Amino acid sequence: MKSLFTLFFSSFLLLSFSHICQAQEAIANGRLEIQTNPEGAKVIIDGKYKGNTPLTFIGGSQAQKYVVNIQSDGYKPIYTTVVIKPEQTETISYALTPSTCLALINSEPSGATVTKDGIDIGITPLLVTDLTYGKYNIEISLNGYKSQNYQLKIDSNTPQKINAQLISTFAKATITSNPSGASVLINGSDVGVTPCTLDNIPEGNAQIKVTLDGYDDFVETVALVAGQEHTINAALEAKPSSLKIVTIPEKARIYINNQYRGESPLEINPFEAGSYRIRAELKGFEILARNVDIKPAEERTEEFRLQQNSGAISVVTTPALVSIKIDGEIFAQTKPAEESDQLSAETIVNLIPEGEHEITFSRAGYADLKMTKTITRNSVEQLGTIKLKRLFIPDFEIKTSAKTYRGMYLRDDAEFIYLETKPGVTTAIEKIKILSRKIIKQKE
Repeated sequence: MKSLFTLFFSSFLLLSFSHICQAQEAIANGRLEIQTNPEGAKVIIDGKYKGNTPLTFIGGSQAQKYVVNIQSDGYKPIYTTVVIKPEQTETISYALTPSTCLALINSEPSGATVTKDGIDIGITPLLVTDLTYGKYNIEISLNGYKSQNYQLKIDSNTPQKINAQLISTFAKATITSNPSGASVLINGSDVGVTPCTLDNIPEGNAQIKVTLDGYDDFVETVALVAGQEHTINAALEAKPSSLKIVTIPEKARIYINNQYRGESPLEINPFEAGSYRIRAELKGFEILARNVDIKPAEERTEEFRLQQNSGAISVVTTPALVSIKIDGEIFAQTKPAEESDQLSAETIVNLIPEGEHEITFSRAGYADLKMTKTITRNSVEQLGTIKLKRLFIPDFEIKTSAKTYRGMYLRDDAEFIYLETKPGVTTAIEKIKILSRKIIKQKE
């Protein structure tokens, strides 16, 4: 028993002496006490991890400089040098500065409001410079667009970037028409003139109506989706038009785009809207032409007052029923005077183009008579009486018991038929003696 007590007491004295020696050695070697706020920061001395704050570091037996590095996640690192001298205690204390990170926040379109954890921090494009380590709820909002939310995690010094493509809460529509310049109504509200682009239309079914004077309305119901662009092309159908063409004087030949359409007065209904060249032509008058633009649904009347560029001749013929040709074209025929068909009434031939012309007077059984005359605009050339020379061409045959007569029929009365049997010789034949009579047809 005494031996066990002796052994225990000896061990206690030895351990106590060892602790005292270590304490004396620590005090003799010097010490460094390191404190941080917040605590728990890593302490690295001369490149070796020594523990976490608060930390006491025992130096050597001689004065020595140490490199101290203090690190803590989310805080800026601290680098410092400390000289620890024997039998001295150095104390260093640091309030750690939180690390910050950059974040660039953009939006399309720009001008959106940015909130961080519910607090407004600016307008895009926005550069945030004071983000410490952690997680943040970022909301980007702009009137007329759907808000977008992002979670921003900061765990290093690497700059962060957010690019937000904002989606409109409205639909977008581009509306065109052919022709353009038409009014656009959406759900009955006038919103512009084609071509137009509208970017603030509430989503849903919308009635698109495009109207233009002279055209049928274009109506279409479109399902508009927020954030999407819709294109509507309205091909407008022109309402029918009408065109009436009158001339003074009438009976002019009417050409539209060089195509003959008829004589005036002329009415075309329906008539397609567009640009046209209209020409009126009448013998003896100046040609008159003009360009016209016919609008849809227009009732258009075009009047042409023609200017005469011709003259006339006045003539009496013997006999009557004489054809008058101007340059080979028949213009008129003389009419018998009231008392005799051997003399015509005065005949005025109008609308003869000014200038020199060959005038021919002709009647079957008579020799043609030709002359050249110069016609002056708006004047009447007096030709007087034109007498045609009769040709001897037998046109009648009469048979009697005694003889056959062939000649030109002159006249007859109650008792006789008179024939010109030779040029200038008149023969009277008694009707009672006539066996037969007939007209001699002339060869064509």
